Amino acid sequence: MLFHSFEFILAFLPVVVVGYAILVHLSATTAKLWLILASFVFYGWAEPLAVPILAGSIVINFVISLRLDPDKEASGKWLYFALFVNILALGIFKYSKFAASNFNTLFGARLNAPSLLLPLGISFFTVQQIMFLVDRHQGIAPRQKLLDYTLFVSWFPYIVAGPITRWKDVLPQFQDQKLAVEHDTLARGVTLFILGLSKKVILSSAFAPWADTGFAHPAQLGFAGSWLTAIGYALQLYFDFSGYTDMARGAGLMFKVSLPENFNDPFRSRSIIEYWQRWHISLTNFITNYIYTPILRTGRRPTFQKAMVATMVTMVIAGAWHGASWCYVLFGAWHGLGLVINHIWRKYKRRMPGILAWGTTAAFVLVGFVLFRASTPAEAWTVLHSMFLPAHFGGSTLREMLADHQPTRSLSIVAGIGLLFYPRTSSKVASQAKLRPSLAFALAVCVFVCFVVMNSKPTPGFIYRQF
Repeated sequence: MLFHSFEFILAFLPVVVVGYAILVHLSATTAKLWLILASFVFYGWAEPLAVPILAGSIVINFVISLRLDPDKEASGKWLYFALFVNILALGIFKYSKFAASNFNTLFGARLNAPSLLLPLGISFFTVQQIMFLVDRHQGIAPRQKLLDYTLFVSWFPYIVAGPITRWKDVLPQFQDQKLAVEHDTLARGVTLFILGLSKKVILSSAFAPWADTGFAHPAQLGFAGSWLTAIGYALQLYFDFSGYTDMARGAGLMFKVSLPENFNDPFRSRSIIEYWQRWHISLTNFITNYIYTPILRTGRRPTFQKAMVATMVTMVIAGAWHGASWCYVLFGAWHGLGLVINHIWRKYKRRMPGILAWGTTAAFVLVGFVLFRASTPAEAWTVLHSMFLPAHFGGSTLREMLADHQPTRSLSIVAGIGLLFYPRTSSKVASQAKLRPSLAFALAVCVFVCFVVMNSKPTPGFIYRQF
């Protein structure tokens, strides 16, 4: 089930909110069971066969969590076993065919990996459970009941594509619940959900044709077409993913649960360090606390050189986390290199004019998006070659990109570009929803336009669902 579908907006979400509002007054346990049931229905709507995988992952990790205790000597062994099981599950479902293909290429073998179902959100719910297990081992996270743990892992707003959420960001809020629906949080939640819906349906869809056309014919791209392709995909992905996050956070607020921010105007960044503090913030927090820091603490005392190696390794892992492709590995390595250079630049206290720093960062990020979007390294190189070593300025692909002169799409593109420079984020707009009744009219217009677009043509699913 997709957030931007009629069945979710007009049926699933209202029924779940109203049901929770009623049941929470009966008992907290009943209300939580209602949310768990709704979450599994949501998760299994498109892929019922993935439900047992999710359930099995929850049960196995919960049982292991009961054996984790910093005061017990065996806790460390259980933690390593849990990490092995979770990484093995990711390897089997997500990377087995990729590994077999590379093995066959290197050794001329004919190893055939079975075609397995890739469960939705496996990267996200696996990471969330790993964080909980590590926190349990360190004595940070308290022992949870199976009911609460299941709700934490499976809750429908973030199960498919995040934001990556720690137990302490969610479970205490459910423990403190007294009312399922509150006017202030409901107004903020509805506002944030509609803003996210508009980003996905109106803005992301407007930029998608540039990226799709460019990557469909990379060999015909000239200088202008290649840059337009990179920019188109960057904005398509940003409005798609930040739109999902806004909708997830908006849905959470309808239950009085505040989920963490995931984006903070990343395209205003003036360095790669700042960019990763603004883009996919929940992933940045995870890799910093649970990958980078443990690597840095191994062996002797941390040094600057060791920190740079840890940065590079961490970003390569983060790139590979996105999927089974060398392009994702290259994407991670590219950003790792950028972070290393940025840290060296800061170490020697070099300064760069603001506009030049912004332009350099934007160009670097766009190169990364080409690596992220391309199907193969060769395809990425073809686009990048046209960006920096062009054979010509324009070309047939550029003419095809610019051939679409639909007024509505052109207006959406202008609005999307303008939104990048708007001084207030979606969360800031939503935070004052109850105090600004005039906002209701604008939101009603957004909903109307979204429904017209959704009814007139199929809107693709969220890009990050594949990860």
